[in-house]
Amino acid sequence: MRTAIITWQKDGRELYRLLSQASSGYQVRMIVEKDFRLWEMSNDHIPIVSIGKAVQAYHRKEIDQFIMPGMEESVNHGIEDALLRFHVKPEDLLYAPSPIFRENAEDAQKLRRICVYQDREELETMEIHAADHCNLNCQNCSMFCGLVKQAVFPDYAKTEKGIRKLKEYFFHIKKFRIIGGEPLLNPELDRYIHFIRTVYPYTDIRLISNGLLIKKMPERLLQALRTNDVTFIITQYPALADRMDEIHRFLEEHGIRHEITDPVWEFQKIYDASGRQNGEENFKTCHWKKTCATMYASYIAGCFVPFVIPYLSDTFHLNLPVSGIIDLAEPGLTARKIRERMDRPHALCSYCAPNGIFSPWKKMDPHQKLSLEDWSI
Repeated sequence: MRTAIITWQKDGRELYRLLSQASSGYQVRMIVEKDFRLWEMSNDHIPIVSIGKAVQAYHRKEIDQFIMPGMEESVNHGIEDALLRFHVKPEDLLYAPSPIFRENAEDAQKLRRICVYQDREELETMEIHAADHCNLNCQNCSMFCGLVKQAVFPDYAKTEKGIRKLKEYFFHIKKFRIIGGEPLLNPELDRYIHFIRTVYPYTDIRLISNGLLIKKMPERLLQALRTNDVTFIITQYPALADRMDEIHRFLEEHGIRHEITDPVWEFQKIYDASGRQNGEENFKTCHWKKTCATMYASYIAGCFVPFVIPYLSDTFHLNLPVSGIIDLAEPGLTARKIRERMDRPHALCSYCAPNGIFSPWKKMDPHQKLSLEDWSI
């Protein structure tokens, strides 16, 4: 098949090497690159061109298909959207998933991983909550941590089972985030890290924490972070601003790769408990869409809201619907069907307020009476 490879970045060059084998069945005719500085250059007499020029070649029947490697999901999706708008058939956009450039496998096995983009068995992000409760309890917390009145940890065995089931549909997750609540409260956190790395050897594991308990982490957790190549993300809340240097030094001394966010000065109320929002419009403009798929046991959803909204509903007796959850044990599921279901609005989208009210960050006052207005516009 006469093929255009999208991007001349590192994975694009490796993809070119893979497809250039005589036995591959692909004939690379051009490279599509958004960096205009590379246009009109060539590699082995293969031109590097703009997407517009490549599409013209496609419609002139000079190429039959496009293949792109895994990049940031927003980049991949943007390329898909552009090609579809240029009337490229969906089945003519193929995808080479990230692990084929990392795994130690025969080239023939790597070539078999190439698939139609819409059938890719890969997700951009998956999140698991290692704890629902928190030791900071910010007011307006979108996870409702301040409404969790006792320690709530996921069942490890059920989580392990869920991750194994997830693997049946998605052989690669680009980013696997462990969040909370505050994940460092979970005494089994190291087990989660080891297991995720075992099942998804090439995923980018990220641990998101408020940093309060960093210096109390046991050695087995520090070892798990190091050996499993985890990136520790510390959210810089004002309550810890004067401890960031100390936290940085501690993680440096223990060989933990880490990032510290910019200071968080504001929180936003992102819910409307009345349910009067336009759910479809909310979904179209949702900045979390495609970036925060969440798992609880063997259930997943396109975002975290379906799994945390019961804390708001139960506290204030609202009887809010729970929707958008997919049971991975459901018969007939495929990667495409799961993605299609996560990529459409559901009932809870009418309870989101993407343009909600901002207020200065502060901790909840444990002596103050709970009020729905602290979470809902």
